[in-house]
Amino acid sequence: MMETNDPEKELEMAFNIIGPVKEKFVKISPMYEANTNFSDNVFVCNSLDPTSHFEEATENVLRLYKQITGKDLDLVNLPDDENE
Repeated sequence: MMETNDPEKELEMAFNIIGPVKEKFVKISPMYEANTNFSDNVFVCNSLDPTSHFEEATENVLRLYKQITGKDLDLVNLPDDENE
């Protein structure tokens, strides 16, 4: 995630360490925050972050579940019958 308006400058030290690069591309993608006005019953998660462990994505799903149903998702006491 960028911390300045010059992402290539932020990565300059890393490129100095790895040496010559055959091809380099830099792409900046905006991150979005979900709207908290749910009067229209449309629920959208935040943009996914670059983490590899999906922690933020999981938190988004749990937050959305609570906003939609009004209760926390309980993954401990799951029903045995899939029709329950």
